[in-house]
Amino acid sequence: MEKLDYELLPDSGKEIADLVGIEAASEIISRLGGTQVYIPCRVTISNSLVDHFGIDVVARLATRHGGCELDIPMAQKAVTDLKHRRVLSFLAGGASDAAAALRFGTTTRNIRRIKRKYAISGKRRKGADTVEKVSSNGH
Repeated sequence: MEKLDYELLPDSGKEIADLVGIEAASEIISRLGGTQVYIPCRVTISNSLVDHFGIDVVARLATRHGGCELDIPMAQKAVTDLKHRRVLSFLAGGASDAAAALRFGTTTRNIRRIKRKYAISGKRRKGADTVEKVSSNGH
């Protein structure tokens, strides 16, 4: 799974990432964002969270939040950024705007907006070379 950008996470998302790591936090937020999840005090293999995220991740959450309901943030900025990076990567592979729109469930107008946003803003994160490639070939 691709990772969310730590800097774009809200404080509650950063706290989760600090406890379990950015990869596990990305998965937790992607699957459970916007919900409250009960974190058990005693972590057992039969717990449904353990089935999805592993015993080590749930045990680390339990060290600080055991016995409590944990609010999992939506992390909208970080999730949107990840979606945009996926679109740009897809386009860099030679796909057309129309193919990207169909693949990502959006419009070609939105695909063009994403390309403009990342080319103009000069963002330098994973996929930055993708932005230059996309904007230079005019797809």
